[in-house]
Order: sequence, then structure tokens, then C-alpha cells
Amino acid sequence: MLAPTLPLGRQGIGMELLEVVANIFTTAMAVLSGSAA
Repeated sequence: MLAPTLPLGRQGIGMELLEVVANIFTTAMAVLSGSAA
């Protein structure tokens, strides 16, 4: 039971982390551009 679900769980977590990092990066860039301009 654990063997098949572990890779899927890791993939899901990885995708979520990528999405969160992308959102934070986009927000940070927007804030930096806003403060710079």
C-alpha cells in the first residue's frame, strides 16, 4: 500500500512546492518592481 502511494505523494508535494515557490517569486518580483518604480 505504501510503495505505490509514496512516489505519487512525493510528486504531489513537489508540484505544490513548485507552485508555492512560483507564487512567492512572482509576488516578490511584483513588489520589487512596484517599489523600484
